[in-house]
Amino acid sequence: MISKTKPIYTWDAKPSRRNLTAADIIACKGNKKLTQTTANTIEEASAAVDSDIDMLICDASNVELVREEFLINEK
Repeated sequence: MISKTKPIYTWDAKPSRRNLTAADIIACKGNKKLTQTTANTIEEASAAVDSDIDMLICDASNVELVREEFLINEK
């Protein structure tokens, strides 16, 4: 299986995975419109993944929950 996420390092130098990098977003400028929504629950994150939303925003307290849901749905 090919993963849709890419390895990155967070601002505090911890390894992580993201579906878009800063370079990906810059490359889309003028070529593709990206979609973004807010997801603060597992249900919202799951619906966003199922709808092929490109980027999610969430409260800081929900980051791990939302990312975990994304990675589960990616498989």
